Amino acid sequence: MAAQITSQPPQRPNYTPNQSNSTVPSQKIVPSTNLLPIVEEAPQLPADTSQNHHAETNGSGVSKYFERDGEMLIPNIKDFKGKNWAEQQRRFILLYTKAYYDFFGQPVPSEDHFKLAAKRASILDTTNFPKYLTGLKRQYLSQISGGYKLNHDGEKEVNNIIAQIEDENVEAGHQYWQRSVSATTKRTRLSKDDKDKLKKWAQDDVELGELKIRDITKATDYALVALWIITVHLKKEQAIRWNDGYYYLKDKFKTISVEAESFSRAMSKQTNEKYFRRSGELYYLTSQGQQIVEGWINGKPIDSLIDVENDMDD
Repeated sequence: MAAQITSQPPQRPNYTPNQSNSTVPSQKIVPSTNLLPIVEEAPQLPADTSQNHHAETNGSGVSKYFERDGEMLIPNIKDFKGKNWAEQQRRFILLYTKAYYDFFGQPVPSEDHFKLAAKRASILDTTNFPKYLTGLKRQYLSQISGGYKLNHDGEKEVNNIIAQIEDENVEAGHQYWQRSVSATTKRTRLSKDDKDKLKKWAQDDVELGELKIRDITKATDYALVALWIITVHLKKEQAIRWNDGYYYLKDKFKTISVEAESFSRAMSKQTNEKYFRRSGELYYLTSQGQQIVEGWINGKPIDSLIDVENDMDD
């Protein structure tokens, strides 16, 4: 029996591990501080988003045409595709309003801010800019407690302007940046001989029919009448300098309500070439300009013959 016991190998239990037993050795106790690692890695919003409102708009839309300079914006383009100086200024105002809100997250604070911005952009016409701004306030801008912002129509107009700026097939706008500051005031002062000549002209009788000088309010209209009297009615000269026409009116009618600069600009600007022709420093009327004045003399209303768009430029 002892030999039998020693000849048989020892028997081990028939042990088959199950699933639950196999995982027991791999179980670990996870510290409670590591249960939610994702929360610690969640992305954070940029601090002070109100001061970085332009981050998602800058570089696209209207914002790419302006750069921030302190509390103001400076345009990095000159041509807003306006066909005259007035239209360039109107478009500048609308684009500036949109860009200002994109950069600062608030409306343009005041009318003076608009004027200063236009001056820094060298687009400002000091005489007429307030009138252009007033017109836009009626149509495209909303005045709220914080200042001025675009209304719904203003937003659509800005999109239209941007499309034209980016369309190479749209004709370039009026080159206001090439205007000569001194050109409009050149030869404002008259020599003694010039003054004596104009005083002599002013002594002659003038027949203006139904036209009343006191009813004239626009620089273009004053210029038309001055040239008509001197070159057509009195036939003093075939063509005259702008300041001859201006100071003749001042001598003849005393209380005309137009400044010399506005009078000069009305005669020289491109949009009025259909009324005035120029040879060097001398101006004369086109046939259309002459017909307009003679229509007024025959009783037609002053505002009925010059298109509204041109009137807004005076």
